Formats: sequence, C-alpha cells, structure tokens
Amino acid sequence: MNFKGKKAIANGELTYTIGTRIQYSVLNEEVRISPRLRVLYQPLAAKRSYTFAAGLYDQYPFYREMRRKDGTLNTGVKSQNALHVTARSDKEFEMWGRPFVWSLEGYFKSLSRVNLYDVENVR
Repeated sequence: MNFKGKKAIANGELTYTIGTRIQYSVLNEEVRISPRLRVLYQPLAAKRSYTFAAGLYDQYPFYREMRRKDGTLNTGVKSQNALHVTARSDKEFEMWGRPFVWSLEGYFKSLSRVNLYDVENVR
C-alpha cells in the first residue's frame, strides 16, 4: 500500500511516497509490518535533485534456517530485520554537447535478528 504526493514549496518541488508492506506467516504466527518513506526535492532554478529514503524490511526465515541438526523444524525462528537509509544527490550537466548526470549516493544498513545456519552439501 502506497501513498504518493507532490507539494510546491517556495523554491522547488517536494515529492513523497509513503508505503507499508504487511505480511503474515502461518507457520510461526508472526505479523510483520514494514514501513517505507521516500522524499525527493527538486529546486526550480538548478538542475539538481536530492532524494532521501528509509525503510524497515523483514525476511521470513528460509527452510534451511529453521532446520535443526537432527532434521526437525524449529518454528520459533523469527524474521530477520533490516533498517535501510539512503541519501542521494543528482546533478544534470552538459559536456561535449551531450547530457550527463552526476550522482552521489550514500547508504546505511542495520541488521538485526540475523538467522545463522551451517551449509552442508551432503544433507
């Protein structure tokens, strides 16, 4: 589910997208809500744009992450979580009679509840 909008401000335009993803796991009866946000600012005078995005992301465990050494399933394993944040700046310019875009982007990611498992090719 997403909500999008635009707003004209004094010296530019602001575009935003707010969304969420809702998941339910029947196996371990877990509900996960993953909100996301993206904001784009474009000044009127300059050929520039600035973007900020952030979101919480979840990944349900795979079968191999729930399998114990004896082959039984551990249904108590919870989803892995990640917080992801990005910031970006784009600058449009011309060189040699052609248009170019110079992009600079940085990101931050924080992982929690990472499910570790052993890889065994013989099972």
